[in-house]
Amino acid sequence: ALLGFVLLETSTDDDDDDDDDAEEQRKGYVSTFRGIEVTTDARGRGLSTLFISVWLKLCLQADVTPATVSINKPLLALTFVRFGFTPKIKSTTTTTTTTETFGTTRKRKRISVRKTPLQIEVSKGKTGEARIYSSPRDFENLQAGFTQTELRTQNLVLSETPSNPRGKVIQIRTHYFPPESYKEETVLYGLRLDALQEECGRQSSSFGDDDGGGSSIANDDDDEWVSDKVSKILIGPLRGFKEEKEMGCRESVQK
Repeated sequence: ALLGFVLLETSTDDDDDDDDDAEEQRKGYVSTFRGIEVTTDARGRGLSTLFISVWLKLCLQADVTPATVSINKPLLALTFVRFGFTPKIKSTTTTTTTTETFGTTRKRKRISVRKTPLQIEVSKGKTGEARIYSSPRDFENLQAGFTQTELRTQNLVLSETPSNPRGKVIQIRTHYFPPESYKEETVLYGLRLDALQEECGRQSSSFGDDDGGGSSIANDDDDEWVSDKVSKILIGPLRGFKEEKEMGCRESVQK
């Protein structure tokens, strides 16, 4: 049965194309996280955290730098923060229009609510929902960024007052980047495959996973089954990419 999928995009940095050093060329590969989906029947088992853990582990093995697109889901952003990722706050873009009457050029900011970086506070509600709070001046902006369907499917409740105790402050509608110490495996929790299920089990029964919450994985047999399924889903594409990349590097060195 399908557990879900992670949508990834692998690309290269064009700036490295003219570099003859194979080692330098390897630094230009990036695996961009574009989205994640866990099937309804498989939710509540911490699989979002597990999927991301395996992806990061494979990035390490393939010597590929992980990155993300702009993240709008609060719980997904929270998961990346727990892995040591930090937000990249994008500046507001401007478009230029010319007013011929006055012979001047005016720059007008066109801001899309769903693309404007926003700081929020995430906490666990009394019935297990994710409680999302932002400052009063940004609350209308927060409301405009979510449809009723998104609030329902993500189990989110928008609040005009902070929780007690206070929640975790994170950023949404922005890209996330790994820490500088990313390649040191011991820095990020959950990256070692032998520790994934234990960590996943603890988190799936608590707050913060983006696949719906619920009970943890039941036993070791289930853990092995989940790990095997996730490996089949994710390892193939990146392993093939790694082999292709290494072959290209060897050819470059021979030249």
